[in-house]
Amino acid sequence: MNGGRSGADFGPPRFLRGAYPASGLVLAALLTLVAPPAPAQETDAAAHAAPAGSTEVTVTGSLLGLGLRPTSMLTWEEAGALSVFDPVSALLYLPSVDLYQRSPFGGQADLNLLGATFEQALLLVDGFPVTDPQTGHHLMEFLPPAEAIERVEVLKGPASAAHGPGAFGGVVHVVTRRPTRETAFQVGVLRGARGLSRGSVLLSGKGFLGAAGLLSDPGYAPDTEQNRADLFARYSGHGLDLSAGYQDKRFGAWQAYSDQFPNGREAIRGGYVHGAYMRGGWEVAAGVRRKRDHFILDRAHPEWYEAKHTTEGYWGRASVRGAVPGGAGLFGLEIAGDRISSDRLGTHGRKRGDAFGEGAWALGPWTILGGLRLESLEGTLRGTPHLTAGRALGRGWSAHVSAGRAYRLPSFTELYTRSPATRGNNALRSESAWGFETGLERAGESSRASLLAFCREGRNLVDFVRPQGTHQPLQARNIAEQEVAGICAEISGSLGNGLAWSFATTLLRQEARIPRGAESRYVGTQLRHHEVAGLTYRAEGLEAGLFVRAWQRANRTGHGEVDARLAYSWPAAGRRLTLEMEGRNLNDRPERNFFGGEGPGRTVWLGMVLSR
Repeated sequence: MNGGRSGADFGPPRFLRGAYPASGLVLAALLTLVAPPAPAQETDAAAHAAPAGSTEVTVTGSLLGLGLRPTSMLTWEEAGALSVFDPVSALLYLPSVDLYQRSPFGGQADLNLLGATFEQALLLVDGFPVTDPQTGHHLMEFLPPAEAIERVEVLKGPASAAHGPGAFGGVVHVVTRRPTRETAFQVGVLRGARGLSRGSVLLSGKGFLGAAGLLSDPGYAPDTEQNRADLFARYSGHGLDLSAGYQDKRFGAWQAYSDQFPNGREAIRGGYVHGAYMRGGWEVAAGVRRKRDHFILDRAHPEWYEAKHTTEGYWGRASVRGAVPGGAGLFGLEIAGDRISSDRLGTHGRKRGDAFGEGAWALGPWTILGGLRLESLEGTLRGTPHLTAGRALGRGWSAHVSAGRAYRLPSFTELYTRSPATRGNNALRSESAWGFETGLERAGESSRASLLAFCREGRNLVDFVRPQGTHQPLQARNIAEQEVAGICAEISGSLGNGLAWSFATTLLRQEARIPRGAESRYVGTQLRHHEVAGLTYRAEGLEAGLFVRAWQRANRTGHGEVDARLAYSWPAAGRRLTLEMEGRNLNDRPERNFFGGEGPGRTVWLGMVLSR
């Protein structure tokens, strides 16, 4: 196979060599955003590192736990004001995330970060990479039930030096709830429009946590139904952390992959087991995952095209951290492997081994963070560097500048698929990108604000294309180069008396180059802007939220939706009972998908939760 071959490539991005002067101007403009130095004490890099022995992993672009590159974070307590009961839908409210849903409530959704495609995001669950090597369409499959989630973090921009391949447009990290020592439980049910229903249960105590969710959704149109079961378990104690997740999902794949064959059906089943042990400055972590995928191109004519895929993977990492001259350091080794057995794609596998390191030093008022990952894949050596500098500016403000490289291995579908709708290419090269960013951030007692400006240049991007105006199969090719520049701004505050407000926006300018006369599978879905504005109210027993989301894609008209939630809870015999009413897309404006089909409209549901 040729999917991982890219050759040794340590060179700087093309726009730093003068080929793209516009990007150089963007970079120069970004660097000017860093405010003039303000009086500040010297930063002790080692003191800012995450404490050794902690099993909580925070995605900050730093394995040492330095928060120089800020993350967008959504705790599940904050999500209580949102119209969500699944972790996939929670990402709708983070404007740096473009969630392109084929069916709602986690049925199937493509995750795009800062103008990157759905193949170019890395997903972690408690630090374990669960990204699917078969296709990025399955990236979000093995998320835990919402009840088991503590928070969701989003790191914007390249992060391959810290987290390996796939961290191209950014990283989404789902952190689950730590098991309690005392017994706690939660039971919930909901019923909604068009027959939507869900039941959930969570039990925690003595270092163990278990959660389960069952969902049935007849769908908003023919061939959009979904039936799903999600299971999750976690044990934590004495430096050891063990977790396991499982999902069984069957759904209608209407216009999911093709306009010529829109009435598809898919069934996905599988899970993962992950463990980590920390003692002192040492950490050892490992995990395995397995998934079965059964796809029918047209449910009325399964004889036309039916595929059964089984993917398996393993991952392991060992690292040690400690003091180095003048600062803090970390060094580690990582191994990973993927394999697919398919009646359509064949049997293929790949393995890689990495050595990585990271160091942080104080330089006057600045903290300098440098990282490098060396990867060996099928005899090819690749280097992925990263450098970040950050400092405090006074009055709660901080600033940073950052530069890094990222890469992505082609998926097995891009390499080997051959159906009436799409054709793979086993000669595809790995994608790569350089990213640059600078930002300001302020964290106050009752308000937060951040501003991030960035640019990214991608090379050898994989796209599925066909001649314009035809219905020929889409062919995978390394044809696209892409420049993306943008600004992400977030601000929130309190109005007093339980009222709070928030506003966030992402503005993107993208330029993708594909051959003249070709029709691209991905370029037409590129995001131009995304805004989320919210107003929440919390008082004793009462919780309400009103959110407006607006966005626009390339060559499309703007789109906006209104979501709301109202809940009231009260003590009941030593327990707490909550009644809630929620609605999504209350203005009933369905967004059209890539092939022009209409998406879901207004959805309203009622729920009840009993907890202790």
